Amino acid sequence: MKWSDAKLDELARQLAYTPAVKRRQQLDAALELLSEIDPEEQYPWDYIQYKITGYKARQDSHITLSGRGLLADLPSLIEYISSTIDIKASDASEKILTLDEVTTEFGVSSKTIQRWRRQGLPAMRYVFADGVRRVGFRQSQVATFSQRHARRLADAARYRQIPEIEKAQIIARARRMSTKCHCCLKLISRRIARRTGRSPETIRDIIRRHDAENPAEAIFTESPARLTDADRQMISECFRRGISVDCLAKRYCRTPESIEQIVSQQQAERIKSIPIKFVHNPLFEHADADKIILRELSAAARQAAANEPLEEGQQQYLLRRPGNLPPYLQDAFRQPIMPQPLVIDAFRRMNYLRFKAWRLQLDIDPLDAADADLELVESLLAEAESIRNLILQSHLRIVVLVARKHCQNNENLLELISDGNLWLMRAADSYDFSRNVRFSTYLSYALMKNYAHRFGTPTSGANRLLISQDDLLDQLGAPAQQSVPDAVDMLLMQGKLVDALTQLPQRERTLLALHYGLEAGSPPESLTQIAERFGVTKARVRQIEMKALAKLRSILENRADADHEVMENLTSAPSRTIRTDIPGTI
Repeated sequence: MKWSDAKLDELARQLAYTPAVKRRQQLDAALELLSEIDPEEQYPWDYIQYKITGYKARQDSHITLSGRGLLADLPSLIEYISSTIDIKASDASEKILTLDEVTTEFGVSSKTIQRWRRQGLPAMRYVFADGVRRVGFRQSQVATFSQRHARRLADAARYRQIPEIEKAQIIARARRMSTKCHCCLKLISRRIARRTGRSPETIRDIIRRHDAENPAEAIFTESPARLTDADRQMISECFRRGISVDCLAKRYCRTPESIEQIVSQQQAERIKSIPIKFVHNPLFEHADADKIILRELSAAARQAAANEPLEEGQQQYLLRRPGNLPPYLQDAFRQPIMPQPLVIDAFRRMNYLRFKAWRLQLDIDPLDAADADLELVESLLAEAESIRNLILQSHLRIVVLVARKHCQNNENLLELISDGNLWLMRAADSYDFSRNVRFSTYLSYALMKNYAHRFGTPTSGANRLLISQDDLLDQLGAPAQQSVPDAVDMLLMQGKLVDALTQLPQRERTLLALHYGLEAGSPPESLTQIAERFGVTKARVRQIEMKALAKLRSILENRADADHEVMENLTSAPSRTIRTDIPGTI
């Protein structure tokens, strides 16, 4: 409620804590006082307080209130006190008029009644027969007010009286606007009011009365209409295209806060539904994985990796630039060849960023998602996509070279390259950087197998689309490289893991020994080979391995000195697949 004077606001809050019987007496006293107020007079605050509460101050406060201010605040005090008491309309000694009945009696809008209430028309909160608490007016008080302001009421009635033909025009225009633009009652009332010179409240009252009297031909069955899923998607799409929140709020008759909430929920649902694919590695679970994986490589380390010579076969194959290629394909051979250490580093970073985004995605609740979490997931995925594009650009030349080898007389080279690009993207998403195979070799083999499948050429192995990295690596005969950091081997050589391994169950200890070649004289075995040995699926073997590694890591982290030694070896131990004389490489 709005108060002209803070004293009455303070008094109303104090009266709310008095006993219910006393409040009823104070309510009647306030109603009697309201009838005595002259807008042109000044009234001492001590007198007002005494008339309502019966309390007489010992000292004069020397505060006076204007009659106009009291006419505005006393009705608010009366309504506030009545809202704290259960006053039933049926128990009143006289008829209680509703707001609609008063507007009908005087032929004015509800907005005019609200204005009259600020000028001395008292209203109270009553509990009506339907059990709902609403504003009501005592018939005697309405009559008293109408006698004191007879001329004002007559002028208002004449001014607000609208011919039936004009009402019909307003209804027809509102129906047309509702059908064409699907606008809400509030917006339509404003637009019609600007064209007719009437107030929006009057237009809104005419439409509401029409709908109440003609439910079969009602323009608005609900106000505002419930937003559908299509509406929510449209709001989100419009916001992404640059339409302001205020404009959307007016269009859908919602508050700006509700529009912002809808946009946030739609964004959270969109991010929640993004499929995030990555190749897991136990290093991602390490407590300091960010420092280990995402550390910035120095310029010297990058230069040293770039100067690393290619193998003789790779140099003749990759550095060759075929002729008679379109200009955009020639650009693929102008891209520098990414050295193997940087390829491994790029795949490690890309998959780790996706892994972080995936973990954040699991915790997102569309109904209560923080904007910072949503932005972080999008940022991680964007950074991973940037690294992926760099990998694709640097290996596009392999697609062109392999496609040319398989191009037959009646085959379109560009179609082969287009298919090869698709297989390149799939290979980049499924390549396991911890396996002892170069990505260029893995990609070349995948392309040859899939081109052979396209042309129906018999090949060793299954005649099907091959992109699964385990299938290709198994057919290449590549042993499984350790998926954990090389520091694990170093610790094993020092005897640091012997006790930890003995604490694992027999099946998990045997699986780790087979997969990583921990037994003397036994080479590492692939997941497929272990699956055949155990008589289970390859996916089940991977699950057992992840569970065993997690247990092993937990055992090591419980030892105070083991964690420190693991960190030192993770950052300094040599790798079996990456040159150790390149400073700063991972």
